[in-house]
This record gives sequence, structure tokens and C-alpha cells, in this order.
Amino acid sequence: MKDSRACRLCRLPAEAKKQAERDLVLDVPYTRIAEKHGLHRTTVKLHDRRHMTERQKESIRAEIAHEHAIDTEKAKSGALQALRIDTGLAITKICGRLNSILDRADAEDLHKVSIAALKELRLNTELLVKMAGSCGDAPAGMVTVDDIRNVRAIVLRALAPHPEAQKQFIEDMREAGHAE
Repeated sequence: MKDSRACRLCRLPAEAKKQAERDLVLDVPYTRIAEKHGLHRTTVKLHDRRHMTERQKESIRAEIAHEHAIDTEKAKSGALQALRIDTGLAITKICGRLNSILDRADAEDLHKVSIAALKELRLNTELLVKMAGSCGDAPAGMVTVDDIRNVRAIVLRALAPHPEAQKQFIEDMREAGHAE
């Protein structure tokens, strides 16, 4: 390594020098780096050859890779959060609609429609639980396993006057892996 007192790139402010050296590691053309920092192309080329050690270049590459990994994780996390919110909202709306159908079917004594609505409601509830589990801690308002058990007990009580519907519901729960 030669004396850097005469190197104009070495005498740039710290942030500008750091950016120029990052650009060198990223194979940005010498001319573009020179124009960006008000230097001559030869100055940038000589700095790269004489003042940048392989160790420095590796360190800069590692720093860039680390920053890229952090940015990628943030992007994934943001996308997952948006997907969870959008999907959760859609499923919540579907559940609300199914509840309306169930209420109307119960009022009109339509057992088959009630059972179909209950099946769909159960499936959507399970999906919400799976989503909460795959996204870490369940946020406020998300359904838990205990909530499913409570809903199951409520549904069974509500179906008590309709033994056929109750029997069908229990059978459907067993098929879905909820044998309690």
C-alpha cells in the first residue's frame, strides 16, 4: 500500500470515500464513480489498485451482504404481515357472512343449510388459527384453540334441540381431527 496523502479519493469525506469504495466492490465503472465524486477516472482506478486491499474488499462485501440480508428479511416480514392482515380480514368477513347465513337458516328451520354453514365456519376458524400459528404470536382478535373449543361447545348446545344436526356436526368434527 502506498502513501495515500496524494490520493484524492482517500481525502474525500469519510462517507463519500466509503460509498466510492463500496461502488468499486460492486464493480461500478471507474468513470461513473469519478463523475459522482468529482474525480478523474485514473484517480479511482489507481485507488482501487493501490489502496484497496483484498481484505478491505472482503469486509465491504460482507457488510453489503449483511445489509442485503436485513433488507430482505424486512421485506419478507412486511409482505407476510400484509398478507396476514388482508387474508385475515377476508376470512373474518366470510365468517361474518356465514354467521348471518347460519342465523337465518336457524330462524327458518333449514337444518341442511345450518350444517353447511357450520362446516364452513369451522373450516374458516381453523384457517385463522393456522394463520395465527404460522405468523408467530396471535395478534389481538385472532382465534385460539381454546376459542375453537368454546365455539364447539356453544354449537353443540345450540344444536341440542336438533339431534340429527348435532350428530352430523360431531361427525364432521371427528373427520376434521377434532374428536373431543
